[in-house]
Amino acid sequence: MNRPWLNFKGTWLGKRIDYDGVYDFQCVDLAKLYLERLGFGKIGKLGNAKQVPQADLFNTGREKIVGTDNLMQGDIIVRTRDKYGHIAIVDRIVDGKVFVLEQNGSGKNSGSGTGPNAIRVQPYKLSFYDFVLRCPKIFENLQEERAAIEKALKQRRADVARGEPGAEQRLAVTLDYQRSIRYQKKSG
Repeated sequence: MNRPWLNFKGTWLGKRIDYDGVYDFQCVDLAKLYLERLGFGKIGKLGNAKQVPQADLFNTGREKIVGTDNLMQGDIIVRTRDKYGHIAIVDRIVDGKVFVLEQNGSGKNSGSGTGPNAIRVQPYKLSFYDFVLRCPKIFENLQEERAAIEKALKQRRADVARGEPGAEQRLAVTLDYQRSIRYQKKSG
Protein backbone atom coordinates (compact mmCIF):
# COMPACT_ATOMS: atom_id res chain seq x y z
CA MET A 1 0.00 0.00 0.00
CA ASN A 2 1.30 3.43 -0.96
CA ARG A 3 1.83 5.77 2.01
CA PRO A 4 3.36 8.92 0.45
CA TRP A 5 3.90 10.91 3.65
CA LEU A 6 5.43 8.05 5.65
CA ASN A 7 7.61 7.11 2.68
CA PHE A 8 8.88 10.69 2.33
CA LYS A 9 9.49 11.05 6.07
CA GLY A 10 11.15 7.65 6.33
CA THR A 11 13.46 8.37 3.42
CA TRP A 12 14.74 11.70 4.77
CA LEU A 13 14.58 11.42 8.56
CA GLY A 14 18.08 11.87 10.03
CA LYS A 15 19.54 12.93 6.68
CA ARG A 16 20.05 16.32 5.08
CA ILE A 17 19.23 17.93 1.76
CA ASP A 18 20.79 20.93 0.01
CA TYR A 19 18.11 21.12 -2.68
CA ASP A 20 19.26 24.26 -4.48
CA GLY A 21 22.97 24.48 -3.66
CA VAL A 22 22.47 27.77 -1.79
CA TYR A 23 23.50 28.30 1.87
CA ASP A 24 24.01 24.61 2.59
CA PHE A 25 21.23 22.67 4.37
CA GLN A 26 18.44 25.15 5.10
CA CYS A 27 14.84 24.58 6.21
CA VAL A 28 13.52 25.75 2.83
CA ASP A 29 15.47 22.97 1.09
CA LEU A 30 13.29 20.31 2.71
CA ALA A 31 10.09 22.19 1.80
CA LYS A 32 11.24 22.55 -1.82
CA LEU A 33 11.97 18.84 -2.09
CA TYR A 34 8.57 18.05 -0.56
CA LEU A 35 6.77 20.31 -3.07
CA GLU A 36 8.67 18.68 -5.92
CA ARG A 37 7.60 15.23 -4.67
CA LEU A 38 4.00 16.46 -4.56
CA GLY A 39 4.25 17.13 -8.29
CA PHE A 40 5.07 20.83 -8.50
CA GLY A 41 8.25 20.28 -10.50
CA LYS A 42 11.73 21.58 -9.76
CA ILE A 43 11.61 24.55 -7.38
CA GLY A 44 14.08 27.40 -7.94
CA LYS A 45 16.24 29.36 -5.53
CA LEU A 46 14.82 31.15 -2.50
CA GLY A 47 16.81 32.80 0.27
CA ASN A 48 14.96 31.96 3.47
CA ALA A 49 11.62 31.03 5.01
CA LYS A 50 10.78 34.65 5.81
CA GLN A 51 10.57 35.31 2.06
CA VAL A 52 8.06 32.52 1.40
CA PRO A 53 4.92 34.71 1.65
CA GLN A 54 6.11 36.77 -1.33
CA ALA A 55 7.45 33.87 -3.41
CA ASP A 56 5.26 32.83 -6.34
CA LEU A 57 6.91 29.42 -6.42
CA PHE A 58 5.46 28.63 -2.98
CA ASN A 59 2.07 30.22 -3.54
CA THR A 60 0.93 29.02 -6.95
CA GLY A 61 -1.53 26.14 -6.70
CA ARG A 62 -1.57 26.19 -2.92
CA GLU A 63 -4.04 27.50 -0.39
CA LYS A 64 -2.56 30.06 2.01
CA ILE A 65 -4.22 29.96 5.43
CA VAL A 66 -3.45 32.53 8.12
CA GLY A 67 -4.21 31.98 11.81
CA THR A 68 -5.65 28.47 11.86
CA ASP A 69 -5.50 25.43 14.07
CA ASN A 70 -6.90 23.41 11.16
CA LEU A 71 -3.62 21.65 10.44
CA MET A 72 -3.38 18.45 8.44
CA GLN A 73 -0.53 16.00 7.94
CA GLY A 74 1.51 17.27 5.00
CA ASP A 75 0.67 20.97 5.43
CA ILE A 76 3.63 23.32 5.15
CA ILE A 77 3.80 25.72 8.09
CA VAL A 78 5.77 28.95 7.91
CA ARG A 79 7.07 31.19 10.66
CA THR A 80 7.98 34.67 9.41
CA ARG A 81 9.09 36.04 12.76
CA ASP A 82 12.78 36.17 13.65
CA LYS A 83 15.62 37.09 11.29
CA TYR A 84 15.19 34.30 8.71
CA GLY A 85 11.90 32.63 9.67
CA HIS A 86 11.37 28.88 9.56
CA ILE A 87 9.44 26.44 7.39
CA ALA A 88 8.46 22.85 8.21
CA ILE A 89 5.98 20.13 7.26
CA VAL A 90 3.21 18.97 9.61
CA ASP A 91 3.57 15.36 10.73
CA ARG A 92 0.83 15.16 13.37
CA ILE A 93 -0.95 17.03 16.17
CA VAL A 94 -0.74 15.58 19.70
CA ASP A 95 -1.79 17.15 23.01
CA GLY A 96 -1.96 20.67 21.62
CA LYS A 97 1.43 20.50 19.91
CA VAL A 98 2.26 20.35 16.24
CA PHE A 99 4.95 17.80 15.39
CA VAL A 100 6.78 18.81 12.23
CA LEU A 101 9.37 17.36 9.90
CA GLU A 102 12.05 20.02 9.68
CA GLN A 103 15.64 20.67 8.73
CA ASN A 104 17.99 23.23 10.29
CA GLY A 105 15.65 23.74 13.22
CA SER A 106 18.04 24.06 16.15
CA GLY A 107 18.90 27.72 15.65
CA LYS A 108 22.59 26.92 16.12
CA ASN A 109 25.29 26.03 13.59
CA SER A 110 22.89 27.02 10.84
CA GLY A 111 23.09 25.08 7.62
CA SER A 112 25.26 22.27 8.97
CA GLY A 113 22.63 19.57 8.44
CA THR A 114 24.14 17.60 11.32
CA GLY A 115 22.94 16.76 14.82
CA PRO A 116 19.79 18.73 15.63
CA ASN A 117 20.02 20.44 12.23
CA ALA A 118 19.53 17.15 10.37
CA ILE A 119 16.00 16.34 9.22
CA ARG A 120 14.02 15.46 12.33
CA VAL A 121 10.52 15.42 13.83
CA GLN A 122 10.18 18.15 16.44
CA PRO A 123 7.20 19.37 18.53
CA TYR A 124 6.20 23.04 18.71
CA LYS A 125 3.36 24.96 20.30
CA LEU A 126 0.49 25.60 17.92
CA SER A 127 1.33 29.32 18.14
CA PHE A 128 4.75 28.65 16.56
CA TYR A 129 3.79 29.34 12.96
CA ASP A 130 2.25 32.33 11.15
CA PHE A 131 0.53 30.66 8.22
CA VAL A 132 -0.03 27.39 6.42
CA LEU A 133 0.46 26.41 2.78
CA ARG A 134 -1.77 23.56 1.68
CA CYS A 135 -2.17 21.96 -1.72
CA PRO A 136 -4.85 19.54 -2.99
CA LYS A 137 -2.33 16.69 -3.31
CA ILE A 138 -2.14 16.29 0.47
CA PHE A 139 -5.82 15.25 0.50
CA GLU A 140 -5.01 12.41 -1.90
CA ASN A 141 -2.07 11.37 0.28
CA LEU A 142 -4.23 11.50 3.41
CA GLN A 143 -6.87 9.25 1.84
CA GLU A 144 -4.16 6.70 1.11
CA GLU A 145 -2.95 7.04 4.70
CA ARG A 146 -6.53 6.67 5.99
CA ALA A 147 -6.93 3.42 4.03
CA ALA A 148 -3.63 2.09 5.39
CA ILE A 149 -4.62 2.96 8.97
CA GLU A 150 -8.02 1.31 8.59
CA LYS A 151 -6.37 -1.84 7.27
CA ALA A 152 -3.90 -1.81 10.18
CA LEU A 153 -6.70 -1.29 12.71
CA LYS A 154 -8.61 -4.25 11.32
CA GLN A 155 -5.50 -6.41 11.69
CA ARG A 156 -4.73 -5.08 15.19
CA ARG A 157 -8.29 -5.80 16.37
CA ALA A 158 -8.06 -9.33 14.99
CA ASP A 159 -4.75 -9.77 16.82
CA VAL A 160 -6.38 -8.62 20.08
CA ALA A 161 -9.30 -11.02 19.54
CA ARG A 162 -6.81 -13.88 19.11
CA GLY A 163 -5.06 -12.84 22.33
CA GLU A 164 -1.67 -12.23 20.70
CA PRO A 165 0.96 -10.82 23.08
CA GLY A 166 1.43 -7.05 22.70
CA ALA A 167 -1.63 -6.73 20.44
CA GLU A 168 -3.48 -4.32 22.72
CA GLN A 169 -0.48 -1.99 22.86
CA ARG A 170 -0.10 -2.06 19.05
CA LEU A 171 -3.81 -1.30 18.71
CA ALA A 172 -3.52 1.64 21.14
CA VAL A 173 -0.54 3.07 19.23
CA THR A 174 -2.39 2.82 15.91
CA LEU A 175 -5.50 4.47 17.39
CA ASP A 176 -3.34 7.29 18.80
CA TYR A 177 -1.77 7.81 15.38
CA GLN A 178 -5.20 7.83 13.74
CA ARG A 179 -6.35 10.57 16.14
CA SER A 180 -3.21 12.65 15.51
CA ILE A 181 -3.90 13.29 11.83
CA ARG A 182 -7.01 14.59 10.06
CA TYR A 183 -8.39 13.33 6.74
CA GLN A 184 -10.58 16.26 5.82
CA LYS A 185 -10.89 19.98 6.48
CA LYS A 186 -12.81 21.09 9.53
CA SER A 187 -16.20 22.44 8.56
CA GLY A 188 -17.26 25.95 9.47
